[in-house]
Amino acid sequence: MHHWLLVLYTGLDKTRVARTYRFSTIKQIAHAVGSTTTVVSNTVHRLILPRDNLRYCTIRKVDTMPIRRCAGRHAGASRLLGRLQMGGF
Repeated sequence: MHHWLLVLYTGLDKTRVARTYRFSTIKQIAHAVGSTTTVVSNTVHRLILPRDNLRYCTIRKVDTMPIRRCAGRHAGASRLLGRLQMGGF
């Protein structure tokens, strides 16, 4: 499963983040920025340069993984602790 992260910046230099938004689909992003799904998709895949409101944004696809628990701890945390205890780092 994945979702889309829309990062909105204060200017074209993209140095200061104004807001971040999370969307399920590109269609939702297109509606939010006032563009078409084709333009948003082509911009994300770098087929065209960002235009209009998309010049102030960065869009990233983020994979979401379900968190597994292992003996009250996250599975990743228990693996990390095991490596630290064995001197694997």
